[in-house]
Amino acid sequence: MFGGTQFNLTGWLGKLNSSLIVDNWTDLPTAALNPGKFMRVRNVGYAGADVVARNDEWYFRNGEIVLGIMTGVPKAWIVPAATFTGYTLSSAAGGNRTLITAGGAHGLTNAFATTPTKSIYVSGGAGWIPGFYDITAIPAPDSTGTSIEINLSYDPGRLAPIIALPNDFVPFLSLSVPPLLDNSCFSVITGYDYTNSAVSKTPIVRLTDGVNNMDAFASGITTQDSGSYITTIRNKGSKTAQINAMAAGHGIGVGSTALPATAGTVNTASGSTLIIGGKLSAAMAFMRPNLAIVRLAR
Repeated sequence: MFGGTQFNLTGWLGKLNSSLIVDNWTDLPTAALNPGKFMRVRNVGYAGADVVARNDEWYFRNGEIVLGIMTGVPKAWIVPAATFTGYTLSSAAGGNRTLITAGGAHGLTNAFATTPTKSIYVSGGAGWIPGFYDITAIPAPDSTGTSIEINLSYDPGRLAPIIALPNDFVPFLSLSVPPLLDNSCFSVITGYDYTNSAVSKTPIVRLTDGVNNMDAFASGITTQDSGSYITTIRNKGSKTAQINAMAAGHGIGVGSTALPATAGTVNTASGSTLIIGGKLSAAMAFMRPNLAIVRLAR
């Protein structure tokens, strides 16, 4: 009680708390007008970001945040052969599955595509949600056949998909990046399983503004079963110039090489996207991301 009036502490704390929490980076007040102020941004990073205003900018309170980690059950992704184009859809398994039939061979075998289960990636098409679709059967004949059955209920209104084919880039994890400073830095750890074969499997760490891409790590893997990689990217004294620790195509991303470090020209001033993805050079090989941890210092 203050002067005969009851003080609503819960309500006061609620208003105070709400004034210190915003949903998005663009909702933050001007840092120069709030020196030393602490705020929390809900939709930045894996679990939000605590920030402090200093030197006319907002900085992460602890120097860095976990921008993202890989969650869920990883998919073993494969591609049909480059000849698998020109699709028609039909019902399979009593309408519980969709059969994709192309004008050319898929280059796959039923045993490889379904034991254990592999997936194709669809990036678009009317009625399709971009993502990975499990293969449930490769109707005979193997290799020269032209049909792939996937685990998706048939819908006669769904049109032809856009399916990732050899050397198409596929995203496994896409992270929204807040506006960066002149020397902001990423640290990325990834891990994959592969088919041990001569087919090239390329894990990729890409920073993009939608126009300019920087593939900070892109190393072709052939006769290995698995790999773990460390990638770093730093704004090189400018919001539109980047450098990584070493050449993008170098092995596991640590050590030394005669090749120069990879440079980028991504505009990070108003936000960008960090993508962990990959490419496959041919059919009959899989790539499965098992691990991804991305940290950002701002």
